Amino acid sequence: MPHLFRSAVLFSGLLLASAAYAQTTIDLTTSTGQCTYSTPGAVTVNSADGHLRASQSGTLTGTGCPTGSSNPPVNFGPASPLNLTTSMPLASNTSGESATFTFQPVNATQCTGSISPSVGTAFSTTFCGTATACNAPQSVTATFPANVSTTTNATYTVSVSCTGLGSASPVVAPSLQTVPQVTVLPTGTSGGGSCPTIASSTPGITNFTQLTGTQSVYYYGALGGYKSVDATSFAAVYQSVWPGNYGLIAQPNLPNNKYMSMAFTVPANYMTAPNAPNPLYGEYTVGETGVSAPITMTISTSCGDFSNPATNPTSTVGPNCYRSLANADGILFWSKNTSSTCILSNNTTYYFNIINADTTSVTAGGGGTASSSKNSKCSAGTCTDPIQNGPGTWSGYTPN
Repeated sequence: MPHLFRSAVLFSGLLLASAAYAQTTIDLTTSTGQCTYSTPGAVTVNSADGHLRASQSGTLTGTGCPTGSSNPPVNFGPASPLNLTTSMPLASNTSGESATFTFQPVNATQCTGSISPSVGTAFSTTFCGTATACNAPQSVTATFPANVSTTTNATYTVSVSCTGLGSASPVVAPSLQTVPQVTVLPTGTSGGGSCPTIASSTPGITNFTQLTGTQSVYYYGALGGYKSVDATSFAAVYQSVWPGNYGLIAQPNLPNNKYMSMAFTVPANYMTAPNAPNPLYGEYTVGETGVSAPITMTISTSCGDFSNPATNPTSTVGPNCYRSLANADGILFWSKNTSSTCILSNNTTYYFNIINADTTSVTAGGGGTASSSKNSKCSAGTCTDPIQNGPGTWSGYTPN
C-alpha cells in the first residue's frame, strides 16, 4: 500500500480529562466578580468522580472569591472538553447532516450550547438544568444544513458553557473548549452536463453508467472505516474541497456496470499564487492493499469521459490525463505546468473518473465500447478500488 499520510480531522484530541498540567493560574467568574488563584502543582483528575481538581497557592484574590480563611482545595470547571463523535467532515445533502457532541459536566447545575453561525434552535437549549442531571455525561446531536456551494466548505464553531458550583459560591466557568471547525462539504456539481452511458463489449454487462447518490466508501489510515458519501463529489469522497485530504485512501466498492465521475473545481488562484510550490504537483495512486481489478483513471472537463485524448481529437480528457488499466501503484499525475503530467488550470471544473474497464475503444461523448477488467478478485458484482490522494507537493499549501 502507498504510504499512509496523517489526515486532518475536525479537532485535535482533547485529552484534558486524562492529563496533568504544571502550575496554572485559574480565573473563575462568579456571581459577585472574578476570583483568581494559582495551583502549586499539577491539575489532576479525581478517579472516583472524574472531576478536575487543584489546590490554590497563597491567597485567593478578587471580589468573586469565597470568604473564609481556610482556602480549601477548589474543584473547578465545571465542564470537561467538548468532543465530537464524528471524526470526518459531514456530507452535504438536501436534508442536512447530523453530528453528535459529548461532554462530562463537572460540578455543573446548568449547561447550554451554541453554534456559530446559527443553524437554528436545536443546539441552543439547556442540556441539563440540575446538579443531578448535569452529573451524567451529556450527548447532544445537532443537524447542519446542506451546503449549496460546489466549491467551498461551510464551517461552524460549536461551544458549550455551564453554570455550576465552585468551592463556596456559584460560578460561571469559562466556555468549554470548542470544536474548532465542523465542516459540511460542498455538493456535487453537474458542470459539463449529464454523464454518458457507455456500451459494454463484455458478456453479462450491457453498459456502464455513472455511480450516483450516497454510497459507502472505506477509508484507510487515521480516518479508517466506512463513510457514506456523495459518489459524484470529489470533496465528499476525499473529505475536503479539491485538492482534498492529503494522503487519504478512499476505497469504493464499484459495481461492475458502473463508473465514478467526481466533480471538483480548481480555485481561482491555486496554480499561480506567488507562494505556490515549485514544482506544484499531485498524484492519484492505486493502493497495493484492497485493489481487485485494473482501473482506468482520467481527468476531464466533462462528466465520465474515458476517451483517450491521443486518439480522440474531441476528447475532453486533457493531455496526459489518461491512465489506462492501472494496477497496484499505478499513478495519474497532475500539475500546473509540467508537460509530462495532467495540467490543470485555475477556476476550472474537472471530473476525476475511474472505471474497472479497458476504454481503448471509447470515444468522446461516451461512444464506442468498453471492456470490463473485472477478475476473480472481484466479488458480489463489485470490484474494490483503493485510490490514494497523493503524494505530491501540495500538502499544507494554501494560496496567498
